[in-house]
Amino acid sequence: MKTGMPEKPPTVLLVDDETVALRVLSSALRTFLGWEVITAVGPIAAAALYEKADIVVTDWIMPNGGGARVLDECKKPVLVVSSAEHINYPYRIDKPVSVQSLAQAIENLLFLSKQQ
Repeated sequence: MKTGMPEKPPTVLLVDDETVALRVLSSALRTFLGWEVITAVGPIAAAALYEKADIVVTDWIMPNGGGARVLDECKKPVLVVSSAEHINYPYRIDKPVSVQSLAQAIENLLFLSKQQ
């Protein structure tokens, strides 16, 4: 139901074992899109944050189970961002990723998840 109020920006949980990638992507999503961004270094740290997010964006290749662990544990929509070619998962985009393509993929997955 439309209320005339703008929708609240999504809260995105970024999961990666590369802290530089987390800083760059989180800063871009906050600055250019005004989104709320939470970061977690790896899947173990992410587990405590799933409920705070509308969507989770995760790297695939990480220690402690990597993106596969995130997919197994998280009940929120998950977007996988990876350079690995062997991933058989429909909601993924390839690294390197631009802020525009990441934002579009996030918006698309959020839209799809609301339709289900």
